[in-house]
Amino acid sequence: MMRPAFWYGVLALGASACSIVLDTSATQCSVDGDCGFLGSSYVCDAGVCREDDSAEGTTTGPLMPGSSGDSTSSGAVTTNAEDESSSDGGSTGTTGEPSVCPSVDRYSWSDSIAPVRNACELPGLLGRVLDDETNEAEVAAPLESLPFDICLYGELATQLWIGDNGYVAVGDGPPGALQADVGTAHSLGEPGVPGPGIVPFWDSLQPSADGVCVAVEGNEPNRTLWITWSESCFEELSGSCEGGASSLTFSVGFEEATGSIIAGYVSMTGDGALEERAMGQTAVTGITNAGPRNCPASECDADGMCGDGQPCNYTEVGALMIRPLDTVQFDPAD
Repeated sequence: MMRPAFWYGVLALGASACSIVLDTSATQCSVDGDCGFLGSSYVCDAGVCREDDSAEGTTTGPLMPGSSGDSTSSGAVTTNAEDESSSDGGSTGTTGEPSVCPSVDRYSWSDSIAPVRNACELPGLLGRVLDDETNEAEVAAPLESLPFDICLYGELATQLWIGDNGYVAVGDGPPGALQADVGTAHSLGEPGVPGPGIVPFWDSLQPSADGVCVAVEGNEPNRTLWITWSESCFEELSGSCEGGASSLTFSVGFEEATGSIIAGYVSMTGDGALEERAMGQTAVTGITNAGPRNCPASECDADGMCGDGQPCNYTEVGALMIRPLDTVQFDPAD
């Protein structure tokens, strides 16, 4: 194989994708095979190794529920066929090589003034999953690839999984956090949680006809991926949220620039005994990693640290009446 006369690589770590910068001052190749050491997407162009732009967008991501070959999840999936990218700069594919995620073993939580979006109402709507015909399900987000690199506890996310009971998990497969698997919502300090992932409002819920929407807002490198449970409700005997005694619209936002994750509450209402439950009386909110719990929630502080100096492996917001906060922000701890 022919090697280039002069070349060097520059690794861009952190929020930016890794890239290779080539010295074009000398002949580097004669055939495409000479560029193979740079990766399969590079071709020989007039003696210089260049990335083949025509190949962009051809890489396929994980199969979505309902597509050929997917047997791990259920639930309706719809996508915005007219435009799968945000009208204000969002895209549906990661460019370049994946980032190297910063090492993070814990997250802190705080009240936030960040605006919360309803993904179902954004022009960058990418699709919907789940609806009132499905219940007790966790399905892949309707994305062929993530719009930008998402890191959680130092690991690069490969796929997002949405649970109708109010959580988002990351990983190659569904988290197995349905009530049949782990029981009803309980403290993140106990075994059997939907991790690694973010838990904005974990409770016994069912989706509405609107389902759960996914959208991108903003321009690179300041985009946010929003996931919104639209007018979900506490599980109803009627099997439908329409005209029921509760209506719960809440969102998770993954920020591209900061790595922060937002849990926000757009409209949370309940009649009678469900009024306080809609404010979080029985819900669990937090962020969690996989692996053992190093201390119970009573000993885990707002920075995700146990009293003995170990990371908790999760960060849980106080369970009782947290909804008046409106927005909770989880930041990678220093």
